[in-house]
Amino acid sequence: MTPPRPAVSTHRRALVVGLGNTLRGDDALGPIVAERIRAQTSEDDVTVLLRHGLQPELVEDVATARAVVLVDVSLDGLSGRVDVRRVHSARRSPAPSTHAWEIDDLVAAAEHLIGDVPPVWIVSTLGLDFDLRDHEPSPPVAALVEPMCEEVLRLIRESTSTCVDPSIPRNQLT
Repeated sequence: MTPPRPAVSTHRRALVVGLGNTLRGDDALGPIVAERIRAQTSEDDVTVLLRHGLQPELVEDVATARAVVLVDVSLDGLSGRVDVRRVHSARRSPAPSTHAWEIDDLVAAAEHLIGDVPPVWIVSTLGLDFDLRDHEPSPPVAALVEPMCEEVLRLIRESTSTCVDPSIPRNQLT
C-alpha cells in the first residue's frame, strides 16, 4: 500500500523575524514577540530569527521561506494599535547601501535573487519609549504583545492554508 501524499506540496517554513534592540525599551517588542512565537510553534514549520535591523543576510532566508512576518515597532502610526501591512517590492533594485535599507529593499533584493518572493508582512505598532531598559517595553506597548502574537500566528496559518495540495479532499487533511 502506498503511503498517503503529504498535504503540503513543498515543506518550506514560515519565517518570523523579530526586529529591534532588547536594551532599548519599546524597541524590544519585535524580539519579545518573536520569542513567544518560537515557544508556540514547531521548528519544523516556523523559523524564528532575532535581528537588530534589516541585514543583507536576511535575503536568502526571505527567498527560501513559505511566508515572512517581520515584527517591529514603528516611529509612526497610532498608539495602542497593531498594524499589519503586506510588503510588496517596487520592482526596483534595492538601495545600494544596507545602512539605508527599508523593508521594501529587503523584498526587492529577494525578488532580484529568485524572481517571485513569498508573501511578506510587517506587524508593528507605534513605539513610545526607547530609554535603556532590558526586555522592558512601556506599558502601552507591552499590552500589545499578545495581540501581535495572535496576528503573527494568523498570518502563518493563512500561509499554510495556501500551500495545501488541492487534489486532497479537505476532510483528509490533518
